[in-house]
Amino acid sequence: MPDPSHAPRRRPTIKDVALAAGVSFKTVSRVTNGETVGASLKAKVDEAISTLGYRPNLAARRMGGGRSHLISFIVFAMTDATRDNDGFVMALEAGMIARCQALGYSLAIEMVDAGSNAASEMVGVLRGLETDAIILAPPLCDDPSVLAAVQQSGKPLVRYGPAADFGRTPYVTIDDEGAAFELTRYILSRGHTRIGFVEGPEAGSAKGRRRGYLRALQEAGVAAEETLIAPGSYTVRSGERAGASLLALAKPPTAIFAANDMMAFGVRRAAEARGLKVPEDLSIAGFDNIDAIVGAWPDLTTIRQPVGDVGAACIDAAVARLDGKPDIGIVLPCELVPGATVVKPRLHR
Repeated sequence: MPDPSHAPRRRPTIKDVALAAGVSFKTVSRVTNGETVGASLKAKVDEAISTLGYRPNLAARRMGGGRSHLISFIVFAMTDATRDNDGFVMALEAGMIARCQALGYSLAIEMVDAGSNAASEMVGVLRGLETDAIILAPPLCDDPSVLAAVQQSGKPLVRYGPAADFGRTPYVTIDDEGAAFELTRYILSRGHTRIGFVEGPEAGSAKGRRRGYLRALQEAGVAAEETLIAPGSYTVRSGERAGASLLALAKPPTAIFAANDMMAFGVRRAAEARGLKVPEDLSIAGFDNIDAIVGAWPDLTTIRQPVGDVGAACIDAAVARLDGKPDIGIVLPCELVPGATVVKPRLHR
């Protein structure tokens, strides 16, 4: 005889939620569809949904009209940077998916080229989506033509990591400038005054990290030198090129801060190619604390950003818009991970 403890668990229904909450199933339906109900009733229904692990039938919702309970995250088409940083992207999307599941939504992920045809591509994507809200990733979230296309559709819009125009829509970002300032100040505190910087592409995060680096130098009374700033694109290869360029200077830096971990890994390759040891001959710091680098280089001095929390906050901001709440801007803090790759320069030992 089969063991009943191993029998598949029946998926809870709307009637189960109604019974547990002590309300009618129509009240449960109104709550899950985002309609207005009394605060006490909503609290009872929300508690029953959470306890039972109830997931609404999204297909039935769409057939019934009202909200689709689908939120769309639209990113730029695959590039070398996204391939190198797929671990970061996956963590961000995992945070979104987990929050969607907790709130009874699903997540769709679409790609749009961030080029001259971005707006027309966006219009095509929007036509094919039965979605309640849009979350735009950089650089799309800073493209005026893309923003206009989304706003003309009437869909609530949240921007992730914008560089400017913060009052235009709700947004979610991290304190890139503050984190980069703290990390640069940490490097300075170890006795370094020639600190190279590998910047990222023209996006909000890269601009903020550059500002933080420069502000820390200024406050420490250290003159910023353009020759110590090298271009990068958030890839290992670009970090390697930038590192080679900085280390070839007549007076090279004693420490290099790369604006993300992948570029920091590239800088290490460039250092090793010149026979330099890290951190004995060159201190290196990164930014992100992504798993791909942590696994290969666990003692990297870096900044840990709450990637999963950022994804969850994007969903919260979108649902807040759908519920008619005021537009919000969310800036999440980061954390310095001291690691062991930034030490005093040789001449100070």
